[in-house]
Amino acid sequence: MMLRIGALAAGLIIVIAAVSMTLGGAVVTLVVLGLVAGVQRRRGRRMGAVMGWWTAVIAMTLVVWTALGVFVTPAEYAKARDSMAQQEQQPAPPLPTFLRDLPGGNIPPPRLPASLAGPMFLFTLFLGGQFVGALFGSLTWGGAWLVVYGVRGPRPLAPLTEETALPTV
Repeated sequence: MMLRIGALAAGLIIVIAAVSMTLGGAVVTLVVLGLVAGVQRRRGRRMGAVMGWWTAVIAMTLVVWTALGVFVTPAEYAKARDSMAQQEQQPAPPLPTFLRDLPGGNIPPPRLPASLAGPMFLFTLFLGGQFVGALFGSLTWGGAWLVVYGVRGPRPLAPLTEETALPTV
């Protein structure tokens, strides 16, 4: 019983922290988790741990991408693109001596064409959104599972049927 109370308390702390760190975005993830669990229950199945994790990560990633799409205005995009293009025009700092002494150490790195600065910025936002979505989706998923464990207790084992029973010798 103490384990369930501890799991419930830890889960609530984690979920509240995730909701506050994502400015409410984790609430969307919790709603999606509940909807997917309901659909699975109607189909006569359980939502397993892996399915729950993927659901939470994908939902949070979509929330982050939506927030990036709303808050990154075209003016900010143009400013970031121009900044990246301008940084490519700056001369590269000199390599350390030990790198210059290596074979091919005097070959300068390739320059990024200015036409690729915009797509590279968008690609960076895309990957950053995936990383943040995975981070906070995992946090929300873990907290939700701890809360469910604290409320319901351990899941009962599936009944043995002819398909799931071990073969007899």
